[in-house]
Amino acid sequence: MPLPVMKGECMTSIQHGNASAGKGTDSQTVQVTAQAIDFLYDNVNMVLYGILLMPIAMVFVMWGRIDHALLLLWSAVVIGIVLVRLLLVRAYKRRDPVPGDAPRWGRYFTLTALANGLAWGLAGMVFFSPDSAVVQVFLYTCVIGLAAGSIIVYSYWLESYYAFIIPAFSLCALRLVAEGEDYQWLGLLLMMLVVILFKLGSKTSSAALASIRLHLENQALIEKLREEKEIAEAASRDKTRFLASASHDLRQPIHALTLYSEALHSELNNAKGRNMLASMGRSIAALNQLLGSLLDISKLDADIVRPSCSDFSLRNLLIRLGDEYAPQAQAKGLAWCIETDGHVVRSDPVLLETMLRNLISNAIRYTFKGGIVVHCREEGGEVTVEVADTGIGIPLEQQREVFREFFQLANPERDRSQGLGLGLSIVERLATLLKHRIELESEPGKGTRIAVVMQAGDPSLLEDDAANGQRHGNITGNWESLDMEVLVIDDEASVRESMRVVLEDWGCEVTLAGGAQEALDAVKNGAMPQVIIADYRLRDGKTGVQAIKLLRQETGSEIPALIVTGDTHPERLREVQESGFKLMHKPAQPAQLRAFLRHLLRHKA
Repeated sequence: MPLPVMKGECMTSIQHGNASAGKGTDSQTVQVTAQAIDFLYDNVNMVLYGILLMPIAMVFVMWGRIDHALLLLWSAVVIGIVLVRLLLVRAYKRRDPVPGDAPRWGRYFTLTALANGLAWGLAGMVFFSPDSAVVQVFLYTCVIGLAAGSIIVYSYWLESYYAFIIPAFSLCALRLVAEGEDYQWLGLLLMMLVVILFKLGSKTSSAALASIRLHLENQALIEKLREEKEIAEAASRDKTRFLASASHDLRQPIHALTLYSEALHSELNNAKGRNMLASMGRSIAALNQLLGSLLDISKLDADIVRPSCSDFSLRNLLIRLGDEYAPQAQAKGLAWCIETDGHVVRSDPVLLETMLRNLISNAIRYTFKGGIVVHCREEGGEVTVEVADTGIGIPLEQQREVFREFFQLANPERDRSQGLGLGLSIVERLATLLKHRIELESEPGKGTRIAVVMQAGDPSLLEDDAANGQRHGNITGNWESLDMEVLVIDDEASVRESMRVVLEDWGCEVTLAGGAQEALDAVKNGAMPQVIIADYRLRDGKTGVQAIKLLRQETGSEIPALIVTGDTHPERLREVQESGFKLMHKPAQPAQLRAFLRHLLRHKA
């Protein structure tokens, strides 16, 4: 039967030399007793079947020396006792367990052990045969063998062992003493053996019950660890839900603000206004970067990031990163250097770029004098890209901690301009995903070197680096009018209005709807959208995916559609991905949105 699980408190001690392991009301003692009785009844069958064979052997050995009727009667009694004990074992295993009933079953077993001890003790008295050494040796060998062979099983309920050996050995010893001086020493020897068996039984019982206690304590620890694991997992789920909810709520107004900022470009004619708009754009960009980190973590948590590895040169990737980050480093008065000979690597260019962006951003953020070097080298079939700085450095005891989410060095005030502390966590997760290796060397006050080690690529398999370079960048182009009919579905009025302003500025005809039913009514009233842009979360628990499918069914046309969402919960991200619709995250960049629409126009043409 399954082992009972005890609570976390310490177990009280049990006096193993006592006749019972389960006396008292302490819950742990009750559990130990119940487990001991379980083991007793589970393992006693092998002892009982051994006892069942001994009367047959006794009849065979003593048939010519002992009265047949007496021998057969005794054998029948012993066999009857064994059968009763087997029935008792069967009843125990078929019972309905009741808490605290183990001692009762222990007492039942003790009574059968006592009957068996009396039977063998009487055999020692009645079958004593001074003229046959064979009979005597065989008889006492049986008694001693039973006592020694059953000690391990009986030790789980020690009083049953005592109940057997005391009558069995005492009656045999009494008969030997009664026979006179020639046999008295044998009687004393048997009684000395009883004392030895008493001590051995006590020690064996102590070990057996200690083993049960240890097992129960381990079970309790396992249960406690399971509970703590569930608490930790619940906290992680709560964190994910909180981040997803907070991210969604933050992204809504920032999404609208981004679109309004784009629309304002064509409205401002004086330098002061353009400077103010540029400052607002930088603030929006900083917020986008923070929210982008949350989104990257959510995507990794959702397990929807799938690497697309290829062989490509690092040259264009590093040049692009240099063009972006060199001005930032130089604005802080830092030296900047990128060294590359165009090494070819096997990796996902987009994910690798994300890793390097995080490493370079961290280096610039925590370096205040000196400079930053991005260096590549190839050795032993591996290419190493390292970002080295002369920044504040990382103490040895914190070099593992910096890869934890939200951990930041030298930012006790949680200054948001220093990010959220997700960069290195993202780097480590992506390295695991890509099967790359991360190496870190750092010394406080002298700087840090973090390297990404990956498989070298095959130059003969190079893809178009220009295509790789544009895959993750802003898409620019001429700003000709986009002559399209666009249906926007979003339950936030500010988002709908900002989308209308931007899309109309691009030459689109825009229809707005706050939910699926409004969108359906608009279509029924004559609106014929060429593209649908829908938020994922809509009113009344509906989703943009459901709304798009409903509109496609109503129009009988596979209208191109885009899901724009601020939700970063892993389950939501998986749901959108499985829908097959194009996904864009709030705050959507106007250039990305315009590129999507221009792509549809070109595809249509």
